[in-house]
Amino acid sequence: MSRSILLIPAIVCVAAAAQQSQTDDVSLRDVPLTFNVRVNLVTVPVVVTDATGRAVGNLVVDDFRLFDAGRPQVISRFAVERRTRPAAAAAPEPTPIETAAGERPAAPPPNRYIAYIFDDVHADVGALMQSKEAAERHLAATLGPADRAAVFSISGDTKLDFTGDQAKLRDAVRGLKPQHAHRVPECPPIDYYTADQIENKHDADALRAAKYDAVQCSSLPYDRRPDSLIERLVHATAGHALEEGEFESHLALESLRAAIHKLAVMPGERMIVLISPGFFLIDDLRYPLGEVMDHAIQAGVRINALDARGLDATLTLPDIEYRAASSRGYLVDRKLATDAALGQPEVLFDLTNATGGKFAHNTNDLAGGLASIVEPPEYTYMLGFTPQSLKPDGLFHALKVTVAGKGYTVAARRGYYAPKTPADPVEAARRDIRDAVFSREEMHGLPVELHTQFFRTGAALRRLSVLAHVGLHQAGFRKEEGQNRDDLTVVSALFDGNGNYVAGKEKVLELHVPDEALLNRLASGVTVKTTFDVAPGSYLVRLVVRDGGGQTVSAENRAIEIP
Repeated sequence: MSRSILLIPAIVCVAAAAQQSQTDDVSLRDVPLTFNVRVNLVTVPVVVTDATGRAVGNLVVDDFRLFDAGRPQVISRFAVERRTRPAAAAAPEPTPIETAAGERPAAPPPNRYIAYIFDDVHADVGALMQSKEAAERHLAATLGPADRAAVFSISGDTKLDFTGDQAKLRDAVRGLKPQHAHRVPECPPIDYYTADQIENKHDADALRAAKYDAVQCSSLPYDRRPDSLIERLVHATAGHALEEGEFESHLALESLRAAIHKLAVMPGERMIVLISPGFFLIDDLRYPLGEVMDHAIQAGVRINALDARGLDATLTLPDIEYRAASSRGYLVDRKLATDAALGQPEVLFDLTNATGGKFAHNTNDLAGGLASIVEPPEYTYMLGFTPQSLKPDGLFHALKVTVAGKGYTVAARRGYYAPKTPADPVEAARRDIRDAVFSREEMHGLPVELHTQFFRTGAALRRLSVLAHVGLHQAGFRKEEGQNRDDLTVVSALFDGNGNYVAGKEKVLELHVPDEALLNRLASGVTVKTTFDVAPGSYLVRLVVRDGGGQTVSAENRAIEIP
């Protein structure tokens, strides 16, 4: 079960020469988060590779052209992310307890989290079996001591939260079972794709072929069964296939959404590995797919995918041996089955391209495919633009990204959906500060010093103090009514040895410094103290400080071991 994250406002302790709960020029103010966010900003991760398949990392913003529905856009955000395996955390800072004899050093915290999602709903017995064997070899060979993996299934039957225990991971993978291994074919045999063609697209050829199949798979001759009855049978079967297919597609999207939500609160590198043969989405589910992509991009979660069908992805055709291969119904059925099989991986392609991930397909080396996709591209370009006059109508906007130069291959998001309702800036702001808290990246917008202390308060608990000293020389003070004003948001968060969120507290400081006191305040800065009552164990302290006036963020990490 996922846990909601609550950042709790608390009493603040400010220090200049001596600590006190409030000074003449610093006070506590309860306010909503006020990040400057561009609610219509569309983020487009882009991976560029050269002719040899190596990621290109020396491009600049002027090398890119970005088009929204064929119209060129101004790239207002540009960043180059170089992904390398994070280095082990530094040794913890000594504290009064840690200096005692016999103390053990803090173990480095996890720095990579991988959620493996197995599609036990759409995969057949053979594909799932091969995927399980490949995943078992891959997990044993790939996961290091600083990695944590989780194993989930789309059906929900398998749920193993993040762990480094190889035995638990192996047992979870071995326990996966296909959900439709003993499904009895209906008469006529209609799959999800064909049902959509009949019921939603009103394809006359598909309906005609299904009616022919209905006659052939039943014992009653065609000339003794009314055409209206045959058609009702076809529509009933197609309607059932459509409902079942929509339900299974919803399961897949919700599994991805839940994994992203869980990963978003983890520090370090975060990714999903979706092991699936792919699945079809009707038009009504394309918008929820776009929401999943946006959620992953905002949370910094990369989605990778492995086509579980392997190289010999034999098309699963309807049961049509009873008719001549030259008949019209056979040809229509074969075309529908071919279109469905070729379209299955499209959703995997969209998910990986939209989030800067990798898609391994057309290979029978599934273990090798898994190994290749968990290693991120060395360089990812993050392009952002703000569509002009974007209407909240939920319509799809096709994107195209090109790069100057020859021989480059560009993998980028293929499109986005306009919001169906205007975005909530308060909610967007909360999401932004949450993203900063649950990243492992250290940022230095303001000079911040992080210190920790802890003391025994009983046999089972320790009192942990997190001290944040913030220098103010670079703060974005604004002049109001003869005073120098600024707001500082300070968030302290605690993660356990596996990177799971434990607790967090948020404090907002309002600075209102007269001109005559400004130099002293700049010299002293402010110190914020936050306390937690915790059990002994390994922890990671994450400190985020945001300067409201200067719109800058600082973030620091500290690994500690509490005996």
